[in-house]
Amino acid sequence: QASQGLGTRANQVFSSEPDGHARTPSMKQTGVGLIQLMAGLALIAVAAQLAVPGFGQLVESQRRTEVANQLTSALRSARTEAILRNTPVLVHAIDDNWSVGWRIMLEHKAAGGEYSEVLREHASGGKVPITGNFRGKPYVRFNGLGSALTSNGTLLVCDTQKPISHYQIVVAASGRVRLESDQAHPRPCR
Repeated sequence: QASQGLGTRANQVFSSEPDGHARTPSMKQTGVGLIQLMAGLALIAVAAQLAVPGFGQLVESQRRTEVANQLTSALRSARTEAILRNTPVLVHAIDDNWSVGWRIMLEHKAAGGEYSEVLREHASGGKVPITGNFRGKPYVRFNGLGSALTSNGTLLVCDTQKPISHYQIVVAASGRVRLESDQAHPRPCR
């Protein structure tokens, strides 16, 4: 019986040739040919060409959002600092260009005149264009009560490809700072 079981099993594993000789099971070879490999690489290249512009736009959009949030936070922080210290604090554009970055500075009055102490600095590298309309002044100054001494104004965080702004940082004369995002009706950058 044991030999009969082996025989049955052997018949399942091995196939017989018509002449009665047993042969080993055939091993089917699988692999990728050169033409199939080239076709796959071509499809990947086409997909990458389609995805890269969309990815670039996503990265730029994220940069604009990040810079708008950071500048809004810096302005709010400067206002809070002015109120806490009861002394003027200003946010000044580095090299008179908001796109390059900004400094939060505490103003002191001394016998020799005024001088400023830098509290914080943020360099943004100029990758996101920012324009402002504070009567041509590259700074926003808050007094000890938190009011803006530079009057009402808006900073526009602009698109690098088109002269439009998706984010507007509005500073009211009262010192209130708010971030507006109007994606449907972007404002023009000048």
